[in-house]
Amino acid sequence: MLRISTLIVTLFLLVSGLCAQTESDSIELSSFRKGRSLVGLSGSISSSYITNANASNDNSQLGNLYNFNIRLGKFVANKNMLGLAFLASRTQMIGYVNNKAEVLGIGPWYRLYLGKEPNIAFYLQTDLLYSNYYGESIGVQGLITIDENLDVAGIRASLGVGLSYVMGDRASFDVGFEYNQARYWGVISDNSLSQKHDIVLDRGGFVFSFGFNVLFKRLKQHD
Repeated sequence: MLRISTLIVTLFLLVSGLCAQTESDSIELSSFRKGRSLVGLSGSISSSYITNANASNDNSQLGNLYNFNIRLGKFVANKNMLGLAFLASRTQMIGYVNNKAEVLGIGPWYRLYLGKEPNIAFYLQTDLLYSNYYGESIGVQGLITIDENLDVAGIRASLGVGLSYVMGDRASFDVGFEYNQARYWGVISDNSLSQKHDIVLDRGGFVFSFGFNVLFKRLKQHD
C-alpha cells in the first residue's frame, strides 16, 4: 500500500506544478485546446515463457497478456485532459499449471500534454481505478493437485509517459510506457481442500501501450 500512496502523492505534486505552468501558456494549440472532447482506445499485447531449468520434469509455462483501455476525456484547460477510464485485461499461462486472470476497472484519469507544437506532444498520464480481479489456477505440481479460485477487489494506480500525434485535427495516435501498481483484498478458495481464506494481493509492472483517439469539436480556421 505504501507504493500506491507514494505514487499517488508524486502524481498529485507533479500535476499541480505543471498545470500552473500550462495555464499561462499563450501559444496557439490547435489540437490540445480547452473545450475539446476525446474518445480513445488503447491496449497492449505481450507473450512470455517461463521454465524451471533445475526441474526433472517439464515445468514450463507459456503466457499471454491482453490489456485494453477505453478513455473518455475533455480538455478542462489547454493541454490538460480529464476524464473517465475503463480497463479490461486478461492473462493466461498454459503449462503444468494453467492460470487465468481477468481484471475490470473504472476510475478517473488525467493527461498533461507537453510541448509547443500544434499537432504533436509528449504527455504525462495517470489514472486511479477501482478494480475487480478474478483468477483461476488448475494443474498438478509434483504430487500436489492445484485447484484454486481468487476473487478480490482493490485500487490500481498508474503513471505513464508517451507521445501523441494528431492527424487532420480529428484523430490522434499514441505510443506510451507506464508503470502500474495495485493492491487487492478478497478471498482465495482451495477447491481441492474445500477451504477458503482471506488474502491481500499486490501486483505491479511496466506496460508498453499503443492507442487511437478521436477528437471532437473541430476548431474554426482563422483567416
